[in-house]
Amino acid sequence: MNQEQLEISRMYLNHLNPKTNTSCIIDRIIKKDNYDVSVIIPCYNSEKYVRKAVNSALNQVTDYRIQIILIDDGSLDSTGTILDEYGNLENVVVVHQENKGHSGARNTGLLYVDARYIFFLDSDDFLLPDCIERLMKAALDNDADIVEGCLQRFADDNSIPSMDGYSRDGQSKEAKDHNGFMCGKIYKAEVFDNIAFPEGYWYEDGIYGYLIASRFTTLYSLDYPVYMYRMNNSGVSASSKGKPKTIDAYWLREVIFDDMEKLGIGIDQALYEELLDEIVLTFVRTYEMDINVKTAIFYLTLSWIKPLHERLRSGNKFHSVLEKGIELENYQTYSDGCAIFWNNKIAGGK
Repeated sequence: MNQEQLEISRMYLNHLNPKTNTSCIIDRIIKKDNYDVSVIIPCYNSEKYVRKAVNSALNQVTDYRIQIILIDDGSLDSTGTILDEYGNLENVVVVHQENKGHSGARNTGLLYVDARYIFFLDSDDFLLPDCIERLMKAALDNDADIVEGCLQRFADDNSIPSMDGYSRDGQSKEAKDHNGFMCGKIYKAEVFDNIAFPEGYWYEDGIYGYLIASRFTTLYSLDYPVYMYRMNNSGVSASSKGKPKTIDAYWLREVIFDDMEKLGIGIDQALYEELLDEIVLTFVRTYEMDINVKTAIFYLTLSWIKPLHERLRSGNKFHSVLEKGIELENYQTYSDGCAIFWNNKIAGGK
C-alpha cells in the first residue's frame, strides 16, 4: 500500500459514486416538554402499508403521552393523502416535503419532536400493542439512555415470523454492546440533541454504533417482541446489489470517522470489533461490484484499520483470517476472511 495507490483508489470510487461532504453533527437542542415519547414515521410510496403502521402507534395500550410525527417524503402515490387523514388529531404532526431519502425524512421528523423519548417506526412495519408501555416503563424505571426490545421479522407470504432476541430480559449493559438497528429501540431525546442522520447516504443506521451507542452508557434490553419488521424485497438491502450506490457502505465509515474525531470519540476494543464487523458488511454489500471497486475499498480500508490493528486484536476467532489479510496487505486473504466471518454469522455462530 502506498500513497499513489490510495489516491487512485479514491479517484476510482469517486468516479462511480462521489463522496459528498456531510456531517452527522448538528447544532440543535430537541424540545422535550409536552409528550413522553415521539414516534417518527418516515413515509415514501407506502400506501399499501402506512395505515397499519400509523394505527399501530395511535392505538398503543398505554397511559404515556405519545406524539406521532408523519413525514411524507415526496411520495408519488397516495401516501400523502392517507397521512392527511390523521392531520386533525391533536397529537399528530403531518409534514410534506420534497424527497430527501430516509435520512432526510428522519431528520425532518426530529425537528418536530417535543418529548422526552424518541422512537423510529418505518412505514412498512408496525408496533405490537404494548410496545411503548414496555419500553417506556423500562426506560424510566432504570434511567436507561436506550431500551431495546425484540424484532419479529415477517413477510407478506404469511410465513411464521422469526424473532431477533437481544439478551436476557431485564439485562443492563454497555450501550455499545448492541444490535445496530435504529428501530425497536426507545432513546432519550438528548441522544439526538446534536446528531442527525447522514443525508444522501444509504445505510444510515450505521451511525448507531459509533455516534450514539459510543457516547451513551446505559442500554436496557427486553427479551420480548415489540416491533414487527417487514422483510421488504424492494428495500435497499434487497435491491441494491451491484449498484454503485453500495459504495456508500465505505464512504459512510469515513464520514463517521471524521465526526468521531470532532466529538472526541476514541477507538477502544469494542469499537475495533465493531469496525471489523463493518468491514465484512461492506464487503458483502459491494460483493456484486467489479474487482476494481472491491480492491479500491480494500486499500482505503487498510489506511485506517491497519494502524488500529497494530495496537488492538480481535477476541473473535472468526476475525483471525481477516486480520491476517490486514497484516499482509493481501486482498485475497482479506476477502477469504470476510467470507469466513459472514458465513459463520449466517450459520448462527459466535
